[in-house]
Amino acid sequence: MVIAEGAGKTVLDVNNAGPYLLAKLPRGAYRIDVTYEGRSQSRRVDVREGGPAMIAFYW
Repeated sequence: MVIAEGAGKTVLDVNNAGPYLLAKLPRGAYRIDVTYEGRSQSRRVDVREGGPAMIAFYW
């Protein structure tokens, strides 16, 4: 799993994460790229002040 900020800079790169991963990120826009058994998915998420953001990936 790779989490990158809006400008494309990687802020977190984790191997073998899951089935859950909790990350404390500063407010901002992020792109999350994950791969499982050779299949990749991407999502964008906006982290806002004062509340959680949840993203789920299903295979």
